[in-house]
Amino acid sequence: MFNWDQYTSIRLLLPFVIGIALAIQMPEIPWKYAGVVLLVCLGALSYLSNKKTKKLLAKRLILGSLVVAIFMSLGLLRADVYRAINDSQHFSHSADKNTVLIARLTEAPQSKANSYKAILEVQEWVGEHKRKKANGQLLAYFSKECPLDLEYGDVIAFANKSKTIDPPKNPNQFDYKQYMQTQNIEHQIYLKEGSWEILQEQPLWLYQQLYGLREHLLERLTNKINSVEETAVASALVLGYKQLLNDDIRAIYSNTGAMHVLAVSGLHVGILFALLNKLLYFMDRSKRLRILQLILVLIAIWFFAFLTGLSPSVCRAALMFSLFQFGKLGGKDANGFNILAASAFILLLWNPFLIVQVGFQLSYLAVASILLVCRPISSLLQFDNKILSNLWDWTALSLSAQIGTLPISLFYFHQFPVLFLVSNMVVMTGALLILPIGLTLLSIGQIEPLGTILGWLLQKAIYSMNFLLSQIEQLPLSVIENIHFGFWAMVLTYLFIGGILLYLFLREVKFLKIALGICVVLMAELTFSSFNFVHQKQLIVYQVKKGTAIDFINGQGSLLLLGNIDQKNTKSLDYILESNHLQSGIQSVQAYQISELNQGKHPKIVNHWPFLHFEGENLLILTQAHRFTDLAYPNKLDLIVLSENSKADLNNLPPNFDQVHIVMDGSNDYHQTMGKSLPRKGVKLLLHQVPGGVGKKTLKHSKKKLHIFLKHFCKNKKTLYICPPERRRSGGTGRRAGFKIQCWQQRVGSSPTFGTKP
Repeated sequence: MFNWDQYTSIRLLLPFVIGIALAIQMPEIPWKYAGVVLLVCLGALSYLSNKKTKKLLAKRLILGSLVVAIFMSLGLLRADVYRAINDSQHFSHSADKNTVLIARLTEAPQSKANSYKAILEVQEWVGEHKRKKANGQLLAYFSKECPLDLEYGDVIAFANKSKTIDPPKNPNQFDYKQYMQTQNIEHQIYLKEGSWEILQEQPLWLYQQLYGLREHLLERLTNKINSVEETAVASALVLGYKQLLNDDIRAIYSNTGAMHVLAVSGLHVGILFALLNKLLYFMDRSKRLRILQLILVLIAIWFFAFLTGLSPSVCRAALMFSLFQFGKLGGKDANGFNILAASAFILLLWNPFLIVQVGFQLSYLAVASILLVCRPISSLLQFDNKILSNLWDWTALSLSAQIGTLPISLFYFHQFPVLFLVSNMVVMTGALLILPIGLTLLSIGQIEPLGTILGWLLQKAIYSMNFLLSQIEQLPLSVIENIHFGFWAMVLTYLFIGGILLYLFLREVKFLKIALGICVVLMAELTFSSFNFVHQKQLIVYQVKKGTAIDFINGQGSLLLLGNIDQKNTKSLDYILESNHLQSGIQSVQAYQISELNQGKHPKIVNHWPFLHFEGENLLILTQAHRFTDLAYPNKLDLIVLSENSKADLNNLPPNFDQVHIVMDGSNDYHQTMGKSLPRKGVKLLLHQVPGGVGKKTLKHSKKKLHIFLKHFCKNKKTLYICPPERRRSGGTGRRAGFKIQCWQQRVGSSPTFGTKP
């Protein structure tokens, strides 16, 4: 019989997590008043717990409700307090553009393609006649005009030209603004050479020593391993340093389902824990020696955790091993679920925003699933042969972890590694060899010829693991890609798995019926999504810097018109298209260059270039080669796209088209185009600018809806503003019947939400 009372940590964690989730989802509510609720509930709990009554059941229900309210209020309050921008001393509340910010680097700068990236922690701001303490973090990009001579802990001063991080500018694009909010960072700044000045070095001693040690150990790995790829994998696997990994290596590990081995996690901590216990086995003879053994093991584990960057997975593992060892020392049988929940509670109390980080979610779901189903799966088969028995145990471990992480992995990464059992066997065996050799090399690698031998062994072990994974990746159907799996599909799948597990553990038929009912709902949700994909009709003008990309989506096919796409924006465009096409269920894409259309190569949607006809809508694409006066117009025109700094004068537009929507795409220089095309006073045009947003037109059945997810140009005030949902344009511009204007851009100050891609 299941006894819920045994799982105290889980019962306390659940309302705490709900409170954090509410605070993150609804940041506009002043959750600081949850502190009042917390104090009231604590007082009521103290009073009722000491009051004697015969109604024990009612008292227990009331006390339980108060405990739930206390931990939910604690979660609300902790998340609200942790959000840096809620602090009155945050630099964005008081420092204006005329002030100078003084900030400290919290990490070593990272080299990017066009700049250096670093996180700055603001300490104070200086005005003309005022100096004030401040806080808050800032994402800084330093120009690559000159080499950057900055290190962790350096304090710099610069003019406050920070701005909020931009929201995504295209549909279904990765929301970097939201991701940085999970890191408690809301603003960014670009610093050119000469726009900042170094003041002093003020590093925290502990982190300075750890950064210096890691740099020294990375240099040792580089010197002892003669291959770039093997050095990159060794740095990630042993030290948690991933910046050396190239795209090819990442793709191999990702496509084979082995990426987790490159993120220092419970596997690495477990191997380290086993090694230390083997080395210190002689200390099991007395209680005092066992206490000393525990202290030494925990110091080593937490030193490793700090050295590798304190990722959520390694923190979870280090906390779990610490709690488990303390329980074992006290002579108690530790409940794995309680330890798991306690470690999650401690980490979320430290940083509540961890709950929306993918690594945190995957780590805890994997371990929870292992605790639930690993032993039952392992007991299905028994082998007398020790090797076969160990292989089956490893297989059961991989299967159980996959059961817990499959739905969320499909939701975030949209692929399934079919041969994950084989690849996990390879990386687990590799990690058992590589981690001990790597740690030994880092410890005594300066002793020759031992260091050279260890470096050679480490290189060969990593080469063998990389080679085997690359061969697995090349096998037919080794990975299923482009799987559309939405948020509700993920939730329903977890509910289905939960129902099946409850039936298997408790043997009650009602849970099987519930699971089957959930399965029916899941199938209906997936069918509905497929139906929408088949019948969708969209026209999208993407925001591509200095380029043109117009997408005509009909069902699961896409016809793409491209212009001015060079090497610099090709990668960006591929990323934008891949994300949106995946979320839209696109199966086939036909791409045409606008220059090809000028030469007479016309797809089906081209009526008479530059006029296009798509699902009953007439469009006109104007480049520098076209003028309004040179064209033979159709009877109806719905949309005009100005591209490549078109010189078309809007005053020459025929009078019967005064309500047409006009979109300026990303290939235009705004001031140059508007200087030539600004309409005369009294002309009513719906004018939109794509840079900073995206124009998207959705045609669904017989009802037409125009979603202009972009900045609107107000002709009377000659300024740009964001049009709120369903708001009619002012100044007598009007709006076409049957269309509605919506704002796609995320509002300033919004928070990260659950069910969004990282």
